[in-house]
Amino acid sequence: MKKYSDYPENETPWTKYKIVVPTEEDRQELMKGFEHFHYSDVDTENIVVNQLIHEYLDEERIEGTKNNIIVDSVLYNKLTNNLIGKTLNLDLGSLSPVTVTIKEITDTKVIVDYKNSTPGRFEEFSIDDFEYISGLKIK
Repeated sequence: MKKYSDYPENETPWTKYKIVVPTEEDRQELMKGFEHFHYSDVDTENIVVNQLIHEYLDEERIEGTKNNIIVDSVLYNKLTNNLIGKTLNLDLGSLSPVTVTIKEITDTKVIVDYKNSTPGRFEEFSIDDFEYISGLKIK
């Protein structure tokens, strides 16, 4: 690991990273964890360690301070693929539910592939509509 003592002052090679979480509650929990690390016996001479343990700081604690924890449920779901490829039975008002597989989630829509009833057919739903008919929380 890179250490502060290996570099001239003001030439710190910061590690570039972002942490994506689905909810503000997850962000707050991570910040509490980083704060716990901050007040533990940790060698902060290591640059990346020092960066990480300060992720508990934000605008609420120090004006003008931001951390690298991003709350974005759609991006989180895309990155973790925890919904991509998921097969569901949806009640779209027909006589029987239709089986679909989630193919893609964007900032504004969910794209599904129909199974059995109309193989090869894709349909786009707004995120709000898809959440309503599927009962899943996406954003």
